[in-house]
Amino acid sequence: MHEYDLIYWLPAGALDKLTFAYTDLSLFFPGMPDEDRTGARVINAVNEELRAQMYPFRKWLLIYDGAPGQEFMLKYIPRDAGHVIVTSRDMSWKQHPSKVDIKNSGNETDTTEILKAYMGDADFIPMDFLIMKDIHKDTSALPLTLGLIAKFVTHIEVDLVQYWAHFAGIRMQYF
Repeated sequence: MHEYDLIYWLPAGALDKLTFAYTDLSLFFPGMPDEDRTGARVINAVNEELRAQMYPFRKWLLIYDGAPGQEFMLKYIPRDAGHVIVTSRDMSWKQHPSKVDIKNSGNETDTTEILKAYMGDADFIPMDFLIMKDIHKDTSALPLTLGLIAKFVTHIEVDLVQYWAHFAGIRMQYF
């Protein structure tokens, strides 16, 4: 697995949500001119910053979630640098050479075990196990998603309850 300087999730189902997420992402680039942080310009400006692969983001991963189709998305995905994951239910992606079908982890016990394995020596409290049930239900229990949650929680040193409360606030902005 690669170590990334930046992993960023972007809701890709509609242009307004994608633009809003890119506006948030632009805050990671303090040298970017303010006029590039709004509207249609923000996507191209952020992608240019990412293509430059300058400090602090030499290695990055963008996750475009819920992409409607290739024709829409290929206009916005940065090229020639970094890594990209696109999730989509649109069957036109079938023709893409790097397509991978992913199944969910199964049941709540699998989700709990995956999170515990990723999080290592974390001290779990009873509330964490209730949160794991919510995580299972709300994320479709995809192993990649569970791994990103665990990495984020351990990296910023918060517990699952704090993370899930924070995530709920962010989710309200996008959905």
